[in-house]
Amino acid sequence: MHFKLLFNDKKFIKNTFKIIRPAILQAFVTALGNLLNVFIIGNFVNVGENGVAGVSLATTLFGISILLSYSATIAGNIFAGQYYGNDEVSKVKYSTNFKVMLSLMCSLLFIVICFSVKIDNLFKMFMSSNDTNTQEIINNGVVYFKISIWTCLISSITIPLIFTTNSFEKSDYTLILISTGAIIVNCAITFLTLTVWPINTVINGDNVVIAGPAIAFLISKVFELTGVIIYYIVKKPFYNLTKNFWYIPKEMWKKLLKVWILLLPSELLFQIYYVIFTIILGQMTDNPQDVLAPVNISNTLIDISWCVINGSILGIPQLIGKPLGENRLDEAKENAKKLKTLVFLISVILSTVIFLSSFIIVNFLFKDFTQESKDILFLAIAGNSLIFFFYSNAYLSFNILRSGGIQWIPSLFDIPVQYLIQLPMLIMLLAFSNIDTGWIIFICDMTYIIQFLLSNIFFYKVNWNRNIIKNKLENNVL
Repeated sequence: MHFKLLFNDKKFIKNTFKIIRPAILQAFVTALGNLLNVFIIGNFVNVGENGVAGVSLATTLFGISILLSYSATIAGNIFAGQYYGNDEVSKVKYSTNFKVMLSLMCSLLFIVICFSVKIDNLFKMFMSSNDTNTQEIINNGVVYFKISIWTCLISSITIPLIFTTNSFEKSDYTLILISTGAIIVNCAITFLTLTVWPINTVINGDNVVIAGPAIAFLISKVFELTGVIIYYIVKKPFYNLTKNFWYIPKEMWKKLLKVWILLLPSELLFQIYYVIFTIILGQMTDNPQDVLAPVNISNTLIDISWCVINGSILGIPQLIGKPLGENRLDEAKENAKKLKTLVFLISVILSTVIFLSSFIIVNFLFKDFTQESKDILFLAIAGNSLIFFFYSNAYLSFNILRSGGIQWIPSLFDIPVQYLIQLPMLIMLLAFSNIDTGWIIFICDMTYIIQFLLSNIFFYKVNWNRNIIKNKLENNVL
């Protein structure tokens, strides 16, 4: 790490926080809202662990669509940052068109595929037994999924627009207020539908009330989309969609699509990995609800900390992409070293906070869970604290490589490590060891150190600081 380089440049630290602060707050508000929603659902006896486990199944699946939207946004940002540095505003706008249109098409395709299969059968592959608890989890998941899946279509528009704004605006908090309003709407309606006006749905002879929280989630997303669209109409930012928002010049479409195709495997495999991980836990454990509920809560908690990393990623277009577009290649590399050091320090602090928070969360927020669930929750949070440290630094390094057009290295050496090492290890330990499930999850989480080491090796050994819009590299992204 480059502590001396970072602390000798107070201006960089101040400017960086000014750039990433809105993005961090935006992601924090969204993640906190998700945690509050899980807390409300998990603390009602008529929903409880089975409700949280059902929501976990649903969100794991349509998380694939969300990741597709993120990948389209990241691909567009790779060029947008350098176009911005080269004062090519029209191409910045076209990159926004690309993000929204590709994200929207992926979301529509995902919804069509999901409704072309029987959702009940899709969810049954996650579970090993057919007892009453298992069926209740599946019923909750199916009801929540069928309603909430439409949020994927809405998010395919809001995600690119919000991320684009946070990539270029330094001190605009309007979208944060909009997202905060959406969260308040979500939590309020969720609470009301679980207490005052329960919405009962009969499925397979089982009366479930999870439809209320699902409807609340959908309404909140409509609220957020409406606010974002009004923001863009009123403000008319330079990175706004063009009037013909579906239009992207053919040559530019090919370049951006090529980057996206190279980026897609690692982003898509990341979410598919969690789908497979969830299936393995559901199929190879005796009490799936005691495992899936705490794992979902732990993952939701870690999203709050990821907001710092997401904010840092959105700082790349200005801190690194812009200097690359202006041919200030050495400055871009220096900024990358400083940014890595800053994120390293932040991740150390947040990892410690996550670990310490596990005691409070287990003993106070979800005190009514079974002892097995609480034990798994504690170890899952502890494991996630280490995941956060290792993978947040790795994720930043791989995205810095992408900013210079290096695509194949992140795709080849990032997520595949989890498939080659972590999943086989999980299966072997669950099948042949007597180790508790919580400890097995914790042990598997340690494999993220491999991505941490690989990403740092490539960051220092690969010549990634390149201008990819002024020379032949624009047509030859690696």
